[in-house]
Amino acid sequence: MLAIFRRLTGGIGTKITFVLLAISLAAGFGGTTALMVFDKISGEMDTLTGDMLNQVQRSAILMQAANGTRDVVTRTLLVQTEDQLAEQRSAIAKALEFLDESVRQVPGETRQELRAATSDVRLALEQLSGSRAEEFRQEREISLLIGQLQSRSEALQGKLAELADDAYFNLVMGGEETIEVVDRTLAALVDSEFAALQAVLTTRADLNLLTGVALASSGSAREGTGAILADLGKGAADRLEARLVELEGFETISLDTDRLREALQVFRQASGGRGLSATMRDRVLSARQETDVELSSAVDDLYFELTIAAEDAAGTNRDTIQGLMDTEFGFLMQLLTLNSAVSAFSSAAIEIVSGTDPEAVSSDAAALIGAAGRLQALRDLGNGKVAEELDGLTALADPSGGLVAAQVAVLRAQERAAAASDAAVDKVQAIVDRAAALTAQSEEEIRALASGISAEVSAASSRMREVAMIVVAVLVASFFLTWLFILRPLWRVSGTTERLASGNLSPVTGFEHMEGEVGRIARALAIFRDGLVERQEVAKAAEAEREAHRAAQEAAVASLAKALERLSAGDLTVRITTPMSAGYEKLRTDFNQAMETLEVSISTLSQNGQSIAAASAEISNVSRELASRSEQTAGTLAGTATAIDRLSNSISETARASGEARDAVGHACRRADDSVTVVRRTIEAMEGVKDSASKIEQIIDLMEGITFQTSLLALNAGVEAARAGEAGRGFAVVASEVRALAQRSKDAADEITGLVQASRKQVDQGFELVNSTRETIDEISTSILNASGLMSNISDQVVEQSSSLTEINGSMSSLDEATMKNTAMLEEVSSANVSLSEEAQGMSVAIGQFRLTDAAAGAAPPQARRDVA
Repeated sequence: MLAIFRRLTGGIGTKITFVLLAISLAAGFGGTTALMVFDKISGEMDTLTGDMLNQVQRSAILMQAANGTRDVVTRTLLVQTEDQLAEQRSAIAKALEFLDESVRQVPGETRQELRAATSDVRLALEQLSGSRAEEFRQEREISLLIGQLQSRSEALQGKLAELADDAYFNLVMGGEETIEVVDRTLAALVDSEFAALQAVLTTRADLNLLTGVALASSGSAREGTGAILADLGKGAADRLEARLVELEGFETISLDTDRLREALQVFRQASGGRGLSATMRDRVLSARQETDVELSSAVDDLYFELTIAAEDAAGTNRDTIQGLMDTEFGFLMQLLTLNSAVSAFSSAAIEIVSGTDPEAVSSDAAALIGAAGRLQALRDLGNGKVAEELDGLTALADPSGGLVAAQVAVLRAQERAAAASDAAVDKVQAIVDRAAALTAQSEEEIRALASGISAEVSAASSRMREVAMIVVAVLVASFFLTWLFILRPLWRVSGTTERLASGNLSPVTGFEHMEGEVGRIARALAIFRDGLVERQEVAKAAEAEREAHRAAQEAAVASLAKALERLSAGDLTVRITTPMSAGYEKLRTDFNQAMETLEVSISTLSQNGQSIAAASAEISNVSRELASRSEQTAGTLAGTATAIDRLSNSISETARASGEARDAVGHACRRADDSVTVVRRTIEAMEGVKDSASKIEQIIDLMEGITFQTSLLALNAGVEAARAGEAGRGFAVVASEVRALAQRSKDAADEITGLVQASRKQVDQGFELVNSTRETIDEISTSILNASGLMSNISDQVVEQSSSLTEINGSMSSLDEATMKNTAMLEEVSSANVSLSEEAQGMSVAIGQFRLTDAAAGAAPPQARRDVA
């Protein structure tokens, strides 16, 4: 068995075949390992560039669609008209279509989850749009009802004015018939105390109006309202300036007009600007308080003096004037009561329309219904002339279809809109959170895959180094075995041959156990040596044959040694092109085929490394670009959130100032009501004056009776004195004095009658002044009520805008935070891709140390192919 093994393995061809087979196995193992590694890396790179990056892109599109839907919700809440709402509905449809398209691109179970959230968003947006439409419809209904309130109030005021004119005419005519008996003392009373009181009351009314205008004009944002307030303030200031001069002409008034002029200057300064500082506002209120104290004291003094004078002058005219007061003047008081009831009804209606809480509006409806009941109680006033207008006004208080129902419907619609917007924002935020989670998941998978690829590249580099070491070890072992089992025996055979050729015919030894070509050569040499003597003639031919065989063998060994030397230097382009003898040609062919296989493996490995580097660079560029866009988006969102926060603070400050202005106007309105009370008290004083006139009339009648009786007594005394003659002369003197006294009494009575007639005219003027005062106060009260309504509407609108902007600001802050997190994650992905690219480039440099042919290198730099002769 050992002999057979030696025969099989003793040949040079077999040994060279074993060597080449070992080299081929080492090269095949290295190539197979490299192909397996790069096939795995290539598959992972396909997954990275195909699935994961597409998932990141889909998540970004989904977040964009969700953010667009949230913007649509905000714009829908901010629309102010039905036309804007109609335009916004098309924007809602586009946003929902974009959101549906983005959800359809999401794979797997996440798509079903997002579709359910999208359906909820669609339902919430439909509810929001419907609620806003209902709100606009109810607001239009309220505008119609307010228009009806205004038109019916104006018609009622017209009829009240006609009735007041008729009553005033009747009052004047009755006064002309009754005031003839009033003493002339009433003229002094009207010209002094009453005129002074009327001037002081009018002055206080103008000061109240100036205070309300100064406080209201500073908070008004509307041009029309500002112009109206400016005109009211200028008219009141001009009237007050003229009235101060008039007050200085009354001797019965103890009033500091210089302080009033200083207050007037403060009001002019406050009404001249668009904004009212805290200092100026304090000055206005302080001036108002000081002047009110001054005027209140003057009013009390004048009222006391007027009361005393009225009591002194009250006499015989009381009973005569009382009937006039009970009829015509009582009717005027009823008209005033009706006017006050209409004002109360209007105020209650404005309070209902200005309400912001449905429950509060429903509870406030009792005041409106009560005011309507008071109006119904007066519908027969003036023989039913105002019944139609009062019925129209009270119909507005109907709980089922009036102002209360419309305002409650508006507030309910606003609540539903707010709830729908909150639901839509919550669902959109859920979609954004889910998209962010998908993005984070994809980034984590990309990061894990990149780490895996980097680990695979490192492992591949280690394996390639191990393969290279194995190949080098195989080559070294091949060189050693070739020298030990091929070259060394050949050199020994060559030495023996040379020795025989030189004529040394010593026995050939040392080759007894060798097989194969060397053994056969050794045995042949032995035979040659044994037959050298006999075959001398053929020695030269044999020697030539041996020399040729040796030369071919040396050439083959030299070519193989040179090729192996270049292979050890990393040159994979080496080939043995020189043909060899028949015994060595297969060795050359096997070597060239093994080199081609090794070159293809190394070339494939180099190309895969370049693909990895290119894909990593592309991923890094995409990540950097996406991170840059996310940073820009974050900057824009931060600026927008800052601007909205500043706008929200400004609107909150405006709401506070509007509330203060509304309180000041309410205070002015209450002061106007106080002025009406003072007018009533003045009218009561007039009634006292009339009572005094009645008493004076009785006194005059009594005086006339006394005068008549005294004249009769004097006449009787004169007759008796004439009868008595000289004895009755003294009695005649007494009778003459009595007649003189009666004549003086009669003259005094006539003088008092003249005074009463003059007082009649003064009382007539007093009624005219009272009527003028009533109209002025009514105008002031109406203006203040209008200003109060405007202030209330402005304040409510500003508060609503401030609340909406606060919600928007919170949503913008959440979006900004999510964008910043995405930017940080993308920067981490970009850093991981840069590391992967560097590893791939390092592998390419390591593989580039091998020299390849142009066809095998492909995309690699061309290398010159060298042939081994």
